[in-house]
Amino acid sequence: MALEKRISEDKIEFIGAARSLQIRELTEVLEDGEVISQKFHRRVETPCVMRDGEWVPNPLEDEGEYIRGIANAAWDDEARAAYIKEAENRPMQAGPVVE
Repeated sequence: MALEKRISEDKIEFIGAARSLQIRELTEVLEDGEVISQKFHRRVETPCVMRDGEWVPNPLEDEGEYIRGIANAAWDDEARAAYIKEAENRPMQAGPVVE
């Protein structure tokens, strides 16, 4: 009996005018080459991030070359402007109090 764990980004979608990337990661456990378990995890990457009070292009530091390539092809000035407009018009949400 040989167990194997396989992780892949099995679905990548663009969301909205800002073309944010929604990435679905599939984790599979295989026994003798046959899938016996699977789970999904989703994350969203946006064209811009706030750094020191300013919007800057998202460097995608934690993403691989494939995701960075897709993002760089899609995230032009128009997409970044759309994201900033959406973010600045979004109502503030209460978060946890940190002391």
